[in-house]
Amino acid sequence: MFLPHIEVVTPLRQNKDSGVLIKFPPAIKQTIIKSVLQILLDKKSPQDLLGSPFAIKWAMECTGQSFALSLDNHETISQGIQLYKRWLSGKSLPPQFGSQKQKYYRDIFGHFSLLFQLRKGINNNLAQTHVKLCLQVIEIFQKIGSKDEGYLDEESWEHLLFVVIGVCDNLLSQEASRIEPTLTQELTPHLLKVVFDLWLQSGTQKHKMWERFENAFIKWRHQLQTIIQWSATTFGLMSRVINVLYGKHEGTEDILILLPPTSKAKFLPSKIKLTDEKLIFFWQKTLDLLGDPNQIQNPEIFFQAMSGIRDLVTLFLKIGTRKKYDIKYEQEYLPDQPDGNSILHIFGKSLFTAVQLARPGFEEGTECCYSILCNIFMTSQTKPFLESYITRFYESLIRAFENEKTSGRSICAILCNTTKIFSTDLPGIHILVPFYLDIIERIVVKKTLPPNYSVRVENLRKSCIEIILTLVCLPRYLTDLAIQSVRTSLKLENLKIKTFEDFKPFLMQILLKGFSNENDARNACFLLYSMGIYLLETINDLPGISSLVILTCQNFLCNPKSTQLKWPISVSLTALHLLNLIADKTEIINTQSNVTIPNLISSLSKLINNYINEPSILPQEDMETLVCTIFTVIDSYIMQSQWIYSHPKVLIQIMKSIELSIRDPVVGKTKKKQTKTFQSIKIKDAAMYLFHRLFKEVGNFPIATGPSTKSTTINETTIRDAFGLNEDEFNQLSTFLMIKRSRLMTIFEEPEISKKSENEKEEEEEEQRIIEKEEEEEETNDEKKLIILIRDINGKYAWRVRFRSLPLSKKLIPQSQWEKHIWNGEPRPPVYKQEMLLSQEQAHEQEIEFGLDGTILDYFSVDRELQHNCLTHVMGIQHRLEEVYRFIEEETALTETKLQRTKQIKRDYSWITEKRTIKKNNINDDDDDEDDDDLEKNQNEIEMEKNVINKNKGKSDKKNAMLYTFNNSRLFLANLGLIKLDGEDYVDIIEPNRNFRKSLGLLDKFPERITHTCSVFYIGPGQNRLTNPKAIYQNQQGSKDFQTFLTELGWIVDLQTHEGFKGGLDPELTGKYTPYYSNYSLELIFHVSTMIKFKEDPIDNKKNFLSKNRVVVVWVDDKRLFDPKLIKLGKNTLFIIIKPHHTGLFYITIENYLTSVIYGPLLSNTLLSRRLLAELVRKTIILNEHQLAISERSLVEPLRYRMGNLKAINNRFKINLDTTRFYTKLFSKK
Repeated sequence: MFLPHIEVVTPLRQNKDSGVLIKFPPAIKQTIIKSVLQILLDKKSPQDLLGSPFAIKWAMECTGQSFALSLDNHETISQGIQLYKRWLSGKSLPPQFGSQKQKYYRDIFGHFSLLFQLRKGINNNLAQTHVKLCLQVIEIFQKIGSKDEGYLDEESWEHLLFVVIGVCDNLLSQEASRIEPTLTQELTPHLLKVVFDLWLQSGTQKHKMWERFENAFIKWRHQLQTIIQWSATTFGLMSRVINVLYGKHEGTEDILILLPPTSKAKFLPSKIKLTDEKLIFFWQKTLDLLGDPNQIQNPEIFFQAMSGIRDLVTLFLKIGTRKKYDIKYEQEYLPDQPDGNSILHIFGKSLFTAVQLARPGFEEGTECCYSILCNIFMTSQTKPFLESYITRFYESLIRAFENEKTSGRSICAILCNTTKIFSTDLPGIHILVPFYLDIIERIVVKKTLPPNYSVRVENLRKSCIEIILTLVCLPRYLTDLAIQSVRTSLKLENLKIKTFEDFKPFLMQILLKGFSNENDARNACFLLYSMGIYLLETINDLPGISSLVILTCQNFLCNPKSTQLKWPISVSLTALHLLNLIADKTEIINTQSNVTIPNLISSLSKLINNYINEPSILPQEDMETLVCTIFTVIDSYIMQSQWIYSHPKVLIQIMKSIELSIRDPVVGKTKKKQTKTFQSIKIKDAAMYLFHRLFKEVGNFPIATGPSTKSTTINETTIRDAFGLNEDEFNQLSTFLMIKRSRLMTIFEEPEISKKSENEKEEEEEEQRIIEKEEEEEETNDEKKLIILIRDINGKYAWRVRFRSLPLSKKLIPQSQWEKHIWNGEPRPPVYKQEMLLSQEQAHEQEIEFGLDGTILDYFSVDRELQHNCLTHVMGIQHRLEEVYRFIEEETALTETKLQRTKQIKRDYSWITEKRTIKKNNINDDDDDEDDDDLEKNQNEIEMEKNVINKNKGKSDKKNAMLYTFNNSRLFLANLGLIKLDGEDYVDIIEPNRNFRKSLGLLDKFPERITHTCSVFYIGPGQNRLTNPKAIYQNQQGSKDFQTFLTELGWIVDLQTHEGFKGGLDPELTGKYTPYYSNYSLELIFHVSTMIKFKEDPIDNKKNFLSKNRVVVVWVDDKRLFDPKLIKLGKNTLFIIIKPHHTGLFYITIENYLTSVIYGPLLSNTLLSRRLLAELVRKTIILNEHQLAISERSLVEPLRYRMGNLKAINNRFKINLDTTRFYTKLFSKK
């Protein structure tokens, strides 16, 4: 006795001997059933009440008929449920029940099905009562399934499964929804859950049973909850299958069936137990239940079915990509994830059919199919796809692009899920380029969105930008390969896109116009960085592109009506970073346009003035960050070459910005309110840093050579050793001064006897050769030499200064030319005209400056009044002219001392600026012989003195040399204006004791530039696995491409001789060589895993050493996706992952836990050419290392450090003297 509908869908048949009370009048039937149930449920009833099988059969006949009563008798029905529940649980069983227990169980299951008979014409209250009664039975079924194995035999399990299938089929039919909608709606989720749970718990593997289930399930697909339950069950089974096939780190260890959060029904997850042998069978059978989803006629249900398939495919695609692995199981075998062909074998037919049909009204489901296919083909594969699948995939994409009106949602799915399509290894992918460019142009430039688009506009535009990043360098690979014409609305003159090389300007126009149309800040940053990458790639091919990009950034930053102030400061900073990115291309840009860079720097300087004069524009913190970054950009451009000297107006504008930034706030008034300029310590430091850079390093720093030290390597010790002096002797010849508490000056007076180095000897020999070529040679016995070391906030500098006293010539003016020197009717004083001394050409070569009247102004400052008085008395008396000239010569020698030669000492680069003296000429023919005799006599005396000096080297020479009591140093300070009566607070004298020398050593050791470190890893083929993470640290060398990349990343330096920043590397412990890079503002050293070689415990030491850096470059020569867990680093670590591409390009991905942050200038999913790879990776390292250091507050600024140390040295070692003693100390050492 059971529900009649069960016979329709199952092989079960009614027992003709049952159903005795069916034809009884309702009233009598109700009375009999009620009386029987009351007796059976009464605890006082005798136990042998049902002592025979016949009695049991009669009692069950009455109880079974209770479930067919009208709902008005719901109490009686509830009693029948309680009786059967008690018997099924093994309580109060009749004595004869145990011998035929399985048969009685089957009868009970059938009797329960009668309760699910549809009742017509009942009210809502009775309908809710019916639901509650049915839920009690469903709960009983659920508990039976969780009983221990052996509770039901195979026949009883089959009977129960057929009963629940019949009940479910009865309620899920479309007719049931019309007859009793409340019951159908409320019970469907519960019944479906019971059906799937019982089917799995039964463990049946009979194909006929599964055929019955599949046939019934096909008829249930019109119910949304059916597909939801199928998806949840299949997902739970597949998770367990993956766990069995791919190890315990994948999938789940149990079969957990949990409905999605979007489901209206809320159940606790079902936990099913199955043996591994049965698991695969059940998963396959459950998967096949769905049949062909394209036959589903309801769009919502079709979408739900495809969503379930998407979840299953995602499970496959995520194998091997989980982040939480237990590394201690290093030897456990982790196979590769299933290849795309295997996934398409399972789901491909349904997916390709769905996108091919593209049924109207089913757009949401079709969109889901496209996203599934795109995800499959975009996932990294260990095996190539079959050509048949690739062909169908390309056809599907082209069909969607060509039918945009009916495929709007599908196009969105394609763009969002194929952002890296042109970086994959799919053969023939270039045929899709014109279709992508067409749709990208309309979305990014024209802002024409696909109809019925299903994603946020900003996300869709972002996907288009990411696709462009994979196309940036593609023309370099495809070059002259023909391309189909692209439909475009951009007005590009003479643009005919026939090959891939032709669409370079087209891509840049998309980026430029897209930026002007962008309303999302994050996308604006992506567009700016994309423009920077594309500019570097095409700067030599498209000369006008650089000016367009710079002008775009300039207009955005400087235009007050732009969206700059509406967007976060990150967009403005990105624009400045883009300008900084291309700063080292200044010379190329200037050759293309000589006004672009000057206009940019002038505009940025004015922008600084605007921000400082109007501090209310931005919050203070944003203002400081923005202005300091602008100063950095200006700094980058003026250091690239000496173009700034040919643009004085730009220099004036820069100086105005510097002045405005360092001065105190100025209060001003406008028509509406009182204003006050902005002041900030950070901005002041940035301005002062630019000021020092402008005057100390522009044109004086050899950028292209990559120096390891910015300051001179000369110090007090090297000077002392060069002259063979001890500490006391060196101090006697030196003085130490602190100028304005920020500039430490060591002045050393060279003794006449010194140990000359080979370089100095060569320089002096060269100088002697130059002097010998001149017509006459001047004696220079009076020359004094100083070596000056200067330490300030920027570094350390060394200068060598020479002093000479210069005599005058004795050339006379012929009498025939006297009348030319009559001035206002009176004899004019003779002046030293150029024709008297040397030719005009010689004067130009010797850089002598002449006044307007022909007088030599550069070397002579003779008392003109004295000349006039003397010559007035002797006019016309020629024989006295010689005496007058001799008198003038003596006066000039006493009053004029000229700094003749200065030489800056540098390492490997130096230059000399000097002006030659005017040679002495013998003019008076009468006294030639006498003068020659005197000259010969003086020369002999000089030679005798030299011989005496050479014979008395040693202590006596040093003693004589140190008889100079700082006269020349005093003279040098006085000429510089550092000695003045009101300047004792300006200059401090420093005591050179032992602690002072230690402080100098510490100051010199600290880098004068910002320093960064970066780790570089090489992962070879087969090493990208968690099973053996130590293999990465055992690599001694990488591939040829990797080795080339290292040489382009920086200069390979020998750490034993390297004098710059070493980043903790020690040639004795970590290896001898490493890549190093530096410029005028920073030093970057790389810790390369293949070049670091620890002698003791190499793997652990190398692992600990490399794990300390914030930015890590990983070169992956393996097809598997890189897992950051291979390298144990901090959460803020930024991974720049480089993977060689089959095209010869390189695929870049960037990973970090902080996914909301945009890391530039390199962006993830970018294809780069070799010529850009090392440069952009290095610039990305520098920018992000700097930003991460700032965020962690670990950035040490050399300028502030040196300033603080100089002040500390001054406070600790200065000699406190009153005015008298201060100047006495400066005058003499004694």
